[in-house]
Amino acid sequence: MKVPKKAVVAPPAHRRTRLWRTLRGYGAGRMRDLARGDRTGQALRQQCKAHLGDLLSTDDPASDPIAVRGWAEAMARYRWPPAWLQRRYREHARVARLMLGAAALSGLMGGYRLGLGDPGGTSASLGALLLFLAVGLPSAYRCGSIRQRRLGAFALFIRRPLAWWPPTLPDDYQP
Repeated sequence: MKVPKKAVVAPPAHRRTRLWRTLRGYGAGRMRDLARGDRTGQALRQQCKAHLGDLLSTDDPASDPIAVRGWAEAMARYRWPPAWLQRRYREHARVARLMLGAAALSGLMGGYRLGLGDPGGTSASLGALLLFLAVGLPSAYRCGSIRQRRLGAFALFIRRPLAWWPPTLPDDYQP
């Protein structure tokens, strides 16, 4: 028994023209971006710097009076006692150490799988590495902020992987 085939119905003409108009506009916009050269990139970087502020700063936070003032203002405003800061540091340090250790183990597994020539295992290990870093780095950054008594300068923190592992906070820590 033959089953009748459904007739393929083309979308209405106004939908097709709107789609082509949109695609042509997108293509024309990309071509304009390519023709502009690096000026667009410079404008975008300036706009990002204006909006993101200290996340993109390359200055040393020790020489940044705003970072120091921000910590002092936060201490005065929220009245964080040293015991509370030490407890928060220990909580975040536990998460950071666990996740960064798991990320290191995942990176080693990925290197081993790469050596075996297993692209599936390598990509799975890389995915796990990125996941562990995404969970562990915010806690490590908070530990670094408490330890250094500075707010901001995330870009500087990210550029120094040796500062990611939170050491033990001294018992006589005073903010």
